[in-house]
Amino acid sequence: MDKIIPQRVTSALADFRKIWGQLLLFAIATRLAVSLLLVPCLAFLLRLFISGRGSGALSDTEIAAFVLSPLGLVALVLLGGFAIGVAFVEQSGLMAIGYAAEERKRLGWFGALRFVFAKLPKILPLGSHLLARALVVAAPLLALAGAVFWLFLRKHDINYYLNERPPEFYWAGGIIGIVLLVLAVLLIRLAASWMFALPAVLFRDLAPVQAIAHSVEETQGHRKKFVRWVVIWLVVGTLASVASTWIIGMMGRLLIPMVQGSLELVALTIGGIGLLALLTNFFLSLFTSALFAFVIAHFYKEVCGEGASFTPPAPSIDERPGKRIESKWILSACVLSLLGAI
Repeated sequence: MDKIIPQRVTSALADFRKIWGQLLLFAIATRLAVSLLLVPCLAFLLRLFISGRGSGALSDTEIAAFVLSPLGLVALVLLGGFAIGVAFVEQSGLMAIGYAAEERKRLGWFGALRFVFAKLPKILPLGSHLLARALVVAAPLLALAGAVFWLFLRKHDINYYLNERPPEFYWAGGIIGIVLLVLAVLLIRLAASWMFALPAVLFRDLAPVQAIAHSVEETQGHRKKFVRWVVIWLVVGTLASVASTWIIGMMGRLLIPMVQGSLELVALTIGGIGLLALLTNFFLSLFTSALFAFVIAHFYKEVCGEGASFTPPAPSIDERPGKRIESKWILSACVLSLLGAI
């Protein structure tokens, strides 16, 4: 079992090379659909909850009071869960494409998009279920951290403690730091036990509560490997992002002084570097997201493949995909985008 994760990464990279074009089209289509449809829904729900407070905006203290109120807790679970569900949308499609690739099938970008949006009634609530369970676990430790803050740091404004740093500031900081470290360990363990929740929704058509229970049961014995893989993935992704940012920034520092004699060239150079940074971040984000989704989908197939209800009617992964997209789908996408923008 110690070699499963490296094997899955190698297999995921091999599949990625064969279907990267479909992944790119799916990522573009999904991010457009999310931006035009789901994000406005999230903004509408947020405005709906804020409107109940009688004003169009909330100050810092009003936000804290609102979140700690019964209505605020409901809003936190619903809106935070909805936001997590929106983040799951792209991962769902990438997992579906990766799961199909594991069965040596090529699931196209539009087929993946239709599959994911058909699953939205279960994908979006899954985020709220996970967030609510995480808050239940975190609530006692957060309450303890709040009690420490109230006991040690209530006499003065926080800026006083940041500037003067009396002994109680260090006592409170140390205790709160330990509490938050324990909380981080607990949340990481929870996340590892929930790693199969989204695949269970997608490939077994389970309801969110059933998917979470299924994930907790099936991940037993594999959670340390998941944590190790996620940590490596985060570190490598962060280093790649930092390296690309540094290289592009160095290019800017070298090129801009060379064109300082012309304001137009300076503007074009800055715009070109900004566009390069945007495209680099997009492709790097797509690659790291797809790799993560592929590894989880492949590992889920390895552990829980029997009983899956997802059988993509797709051609072999080794066949070259067709490049024609029917005009009715282009027209439908344009109409949908227009309605979403309005």
